[in-house]
Amino acid sequence: MTMRLLEYTAPPPYGVKITRNGYVNFETRTGFLENGCAAYQWVPDDETGQIPIRYLYDVHRRIEDYLNREDFREAVLEFVELYGCWFSADVTSKKYNLHNVDEWRSEWEHVQRVVEVLDMYVQHPYLTSGHTSNEEIERKLNQFTNITIESGRIAIRPMSIGGSVWALIASDYFDGVTYTPCPNPKCPREIPSTSPTTGRRVKYCSQSCKNAVHYLAGKRKKEKKNDMPSLAEMAKAFKEFNEQEKNN
Repeated sequence: MTMRLLEYTAPPPYGVKITRNGYVNFETRTGFLENGCAAYQWVPDDETGQIPIRYLYDVHRRIEDYLNREDFREAVLEFVELYGCWFSADVTSKKYNLHNVDEWRSEWEHVQRVVEVLDMYVQHPYLTSGHTSNEEIERKLNQFTNITIESGRIAIRPMSIGGSVWALIASDYFDGVTYTPCPNPKCPREIPSTSPTTGRRVKYCSQSCKNAVHYLAGKRKKEKKNDMPSLAEMAKAFKEFNEQEKNN
C-alpha cells in the first residue's frame, strides 16, 4: 500500500444518547440545529490543560469487545464518548442522517469478521479460500474516507472513526501489519509492527505505558541489585570458607 494514512483527529461529539426508537443522537447535533452552537467532547487534562491523545492504532481489533457486550447500547455510548460517531466526524452537517443501533451492530460485525479473517491468514498463510478481498476493503474506504494530497503525497483521510478503522484494516491487509501486546503488562492495548501513519516502529501505546515499563524495569534492577551480597559479606564468606578448608 503506497498511500499514507492520516491520523484521525476529529473530536467526539458531546452528549450522545439513544432515542426510544434506537437512533444514536448527540447534543452536539441538537444544540447546533437549535441555536447554531456545537459543543464537542474535548476534555483537557487537569494538570497540563492539554487535550488527551487517543490511541487509535488497535481500535479495529477492539471492536469485538464492544460488539460482545451484554448491553450493546451501553457499548455504543461508551465507544462514541471515546472515539466519536462511526459514520461521520461532522454530525451537524445537513447531509448527516441519524443511524440506528442495528446499523452500528452491522458495521461492527463486518469489521469483526474481516479482522478475524486477517488474523487467521497471519497464522495460516497457506490457506486460499474465504480470504477478505481487496474490493471489499476498497468499498469501505470509498464509503468512509477521502483521497487527498498531504506533503506532496497521496494520502487517505478518514471522514469518521469508521473510516479510521477501515484505513487500519487496509494497512493490515496490504502492508502485512501485525500486532503484539503493549509492553506494559497491565495494559490491554496492542501495538502494530509499524505505524500505519508514519511507517516507523511503535514501542508503546501511550506515554503513561512507556513510563510504567521504565518504572518496572528500574524497580527490577534495584531489587536485583539489593539481592546481591555486599563486598563485606563476600569477604566474610570467603574468610569462613578458608578457615573451614584449613581445619579440614
